[in-house]
Amino acid sequence: MKNVDFDSRGEILTTEEVCNLLRVSRQTIYKFVDQGRLPGTKIGQSYKFLRSEVMEFLKGRPDGELRLLGPNELEPMNP
Repeated sequence: MKNVDFDSRGEILTTEEVCNLLRVSRQTIYKFVDQGRLPGTKIGQSYKFLRSEVMEFLKGRPDGELRLLGPNELEPMNP
């Protein structure tokens, strides 16, 4: 069984909530999960996501290639 480390609020999101937050389709969310880019846990027939992990994904950190600096500024993590 996988241990889940909850963020300070412990907010768990559904696939639909993540779709709305990222403004992408369910298929895109499933693709990101399958590729290991977006952490998610399958519970029964559906996935659940921690808000903190979705926000890290949104910042571009899961793959380690980009880091969010400011509103429109991105910098490579490994030059």
